[in-house]
Amino acid sequence: MIKQKKNKIITINIIQSIGLLGIFLIQYFVNKKMGVQRTLMYYNYLIENKYKLVFIILIILFLLRIILNLRKSKSIPPISFIITTVIIGLLFLDIQKFKLTKYAIFVMLSIINILQFIKEEKVNEKIK
Repeated sequence: MIKQKKNKIITINIIQSIGLLGIFLIQYFVNKKMGVQRTLMYYNYLIENKYKLVFIILIILFLLRIILNLRKSKSIPPISFIITTVIIGLLFLDIQKFKLTKYAIFVMLSIINILQFIKEEKVNEKIK
């Protein structure tokens, strides 16, 4: 039973690492390939017009999760707090370097953050 939980945590770590690598690759190719830049411009336009509210709701859910962790265990996992802060900064601050990739990075960091919450649950189950 403990071995299965450890394998799941390792799998989550690998998926998170692949997500971070994907973020760096997207940022790299936006500056090198015009096709990637055009595609991201199109999707940014769609997201800003149709799905911006979904991202704001997702941020609120992340913040609620952090508040619940504070109430429950009196501590916040640092990586969850950092990722949530970066997500909020990407969405609300206009950083020129990430202007084209902010929604792609937002989605990838959101997935990484959700996986981090799942991993924390597994670790907390192991401690109990």
